[in-house]
Amino acid sequence: MTVLHLISSLGRGVAENVLYRLVENSGNPSNHVVISLLDDGVFGSRLRSIGVDVHCLQMTRERIPSPARFLKLVSTIRKKDPTVVQTWMGHADLLGGLAARLVGVPVCWGVHHSDFSMKDNKRSTRAVAKLNARISNWLPALTVSCSERGAALLHKSGYPADKIVVIPNGVDITRFVPASPEKRSTMRRALGVPENAKLLGHLGRANPLKDHKTLIHAFSRVADADPTCMLLLAGHELRHDSQYLDGILHELNRPDLHRRILALGPRDDVADLMNVIDIFILSSISEAFPVVLIEAMAVGTPCVVTDVGDSAEIVDDTGWVLPPQDISGLADAVLAAFAEKPEVHRQRCERARARIVSRYGIDRMVNDYASVWHRARREDCRSCP
Repeated sequence: MTVLHLISSLGRGVAENVLYRLVENSGNPSNHVVISLLDDGVFGSRLRSIGVDVHCLQMTRERIPSPARFLKLVSTIRKKDPTVVQTWMGHADLLGGLAARLVGVPVCWGVHHSDFSMKDNKRSTRAVAKLNARISNWLPALTVSCSERGAALLHKSGYPADKIVVIPNGVDITRFVPASPEKRSTMRRALGVPENAKLLGHLGRANPLKDHKTLIHAFSRVADADPTCMLLLAGHELRHDSQYLDGILHELNRPDLHRRILALGPRDDVADLMNVIDIFILSSISEAFPVVLIEAMAVGTPCVVTDVGDSAEIVDDTGWVLPPQDISGLADAVLAAFAEKPEVHRQRCERARARIVSRYGIDRMVNDYASVWHRARREDCRSCP
């Protein structure tokens, strides 16, 4: 079958990354077409390099797209004649669903949020989420949620339970593997990390939902208790010259922390970074299924996480789970992790990777999406007169 994917953009977001990994590992990327409502972003060229047909509609970020732009979307779908359309995230779900149905192609929605009520979500995002809930019974053939908690919230908001399918995000366990001690030491030296440093890590864009404020406040307490501790940050706007990060550090009034925080900005060497850190921290106040957790655990790095989305289910007994915005709890969990005996820590690392290998490999995600697309096609055929 030919699958056409519609996504709002091809930037550095989680959904964009999952889409790329899904297509890359599908067995035949040329059977996939990707349409971005905006531009090429980061993944446009990467998708083309593996043989994917990519189209960018160059829509603006206006609340309501012009009729001409929407008709262009309809025309592109009709021209590509896909077997099924898979949409990614709210705006693409709405526009792609309507366009696909006008063409007569079954559509599967993709929801990668777990909470649309947060004050930090845009008003237009919340409005689209409410509208999608109202039409979810008849427009999409199926709705894919990447998390169990997200699926429960979808049903609560009005999505029919029999049309919701949970497909957890997956990670390539052949790429995300534990590094040898020699390679790990080399990578740490390249980053300027002292040999005896205890390195915390956080990968995620600058966004209030990631709650870097709580993270850095907790790190300040850990830094006071352990002078060898450092914090690695990577992601959009996470540089020392960014207003976002410098604003948090200025508010804390701890200029001494600057030299103990590695703020690297956007990075593509995620597997290497996950290998150089000792403990990964997820400090978010809202998530659905954080891919960074399974990436960290896949290389054998234990995690301290907030109880948001499916984080607790992912980590299980391999890490530490605490409520969001708990500065003291976050700091205490990190110090407890550092205090573990080497053998206990080694076993924890092994359990973390084993859990990912058994539950969250990329092959399982690819097969689950293929099953959803076949099911959508069958159910659409049954509804034909």
